[in-house]
Amino acid sequence: MGLPGLDESAWGKSRGLDLGGPPYPLVRHLLDAAAMAVHLWDVYLSENQRRAIAGGLKCSLERARGVVALCAGLHDIGKLSGFQFCSRHGRDHLSEAFLADVGKIGVERVGHDVAGMQAASAAVPAANLNRDDLGSPKQVQYGGASRIRVSSQSWKRVIRQGVERDLGERAARTRMVPVKVRQALERAGWPQELAAFAGAQVAASAGKKGIGTEKAGHTSVLLFLPEAAIEELAAVCEEHRDELAKAQGKKTPGQLLPPARIEEILKRRTASISLLGRMLAELPDANVDGAAQVAHAFTTHASEPQRDYFTAVDDWLGEAETGSGHLDTAEFSSGVFYRYATVNIADLVKNLEGDQKAARTVLASFAEHFLMSLPQAKKNSTAPHTLPDLAYLAVREHRPLSLAAAFEAPVTADATGGYARPSRHALASYTANINRLTGERHRPFHGHATIAPDEQLTALGTAHDSFETLIEAAVAAALPETGAQQ
Repeated sequence: MGLPGLDESAWGKSRGLDLGGPPYPLVRHLLDAAAMAVHLWDVYLSENQRRAIAGGLKCSLERARGVVALCAGLHDIGKLSGFQFCSRHGRDHLSEAFLADVGKIGVERVGHDVAGMQAASAAVPAANLNRDDLGSPKQVQYGGASRIRVSSQSWKRVIRQGVERDLGERAARTRMVPVKVRQALERAGWPQELAAFAGAQVAASAGKKGIGTEKAGHTSVLLFLPEAAIEELAAVCEEHRDELAKAQGKKTPGQLLPPARIEEILKRRTASISLLGRMLAELPDANVDGAAQVAHAFTTHASEPQRDYFTAVDDWLGEAETGSGHLDTAEFSSGVFYRYATVNIADLVKNLEGDQKAARTVLASFAEHFLMSLPQAKKNSTAPHTLPDLAYLAVREHRPLSLAAAFEAPVTADATGGYARPSRHALASYTANINRLTGERHRPFHGHATIAPDEQLTALGTAHDSFETLIEAAVAAALPETGAQQ
């Protein structure tokens, strides 16, 4: 039975319904949501919760109940748009009266969740560099405003990979060491079952208690080791092949490979391990205190995720057929980010066993890739390959100093609508005050390179024409040829 005076051909839901019948009317879907909101208000919410909502809305309890129902009922009102034409099943059941009014709503396939709130284009390309468990750009509340955040781990990974490419020595953070050893042994002609047993023994023989393995031969924890260690571990298995073959099939074979030797291989370091550190509870002696610290990046201004409604066309649809082969929504964000990292030079030299020449090379590589790298998430669909428009490097003798508090009060757009220039000026202004408070002591070097050399950013030290000359000057100050800064 229809609702008098209402056109119920506009559809709200079709998934899971009988394709032989009409889709579920939008108006009924909205009324269902409103009715459920009222039920939750009456039955689920406590009196204190209802009063808190009413207090926030500055109205009576009864009026708040109605507002909550209205908001729930309007949650999908954006579907009354070109969305109606995204499904052939839904489109075919639209009334003639509705089709006659198509000029008023248009046929553009705008996501129903963003219809009516189109955002102005941002100065920085849309991207989703780092997602949470729901696929949304990560966020953080700072200075009472929501910011887009990129985790330090996602940025450290691409920095590490860049440093390893520069130095020609790769490390792997992985649970697949037993699998890689098995594969190496299989390539050497070992039977598959014996190779798999040997790979598991590599984990079981590590340290006093061994490292557990799970299904598919993965270790129970992540290891961080040089890629070259796999061939060394396979060589140890070759040396003990007879013992492995005899014990294969036993329920409790014990540790068949020499634990001290396996541990020694797993403890090996590369420059990137010395730089970024390693923690392994199962092998405490393998732990390395990293010399580098990388902060979470965040936007200098208030920013929130936006929705992207997209469709994929089925290229083999007939001429008379319309609609998409796939439709979905994704989230992205944009903004000007503040990023910060610091390297303890003394720790880096110590981790590299006193090799200051190596430390200079690693430090320069880290600085370059910190500036030039981007997390790789969603790169094919967003291509957010921009560069920083300002880099500031400082060598400090006592303690590191982040300038994140320059943006505790969110930057506002300038007269042209952009955030980049105000962000540069906010950083310089805050740094000038920090310089005043510290008396500019215990800082033998600081300098900057910017995309706008006409801007007078004197608080940021000596101006350099390029990132390259800035990095060279900073490394020379941090690790002079005659000795290392502490």
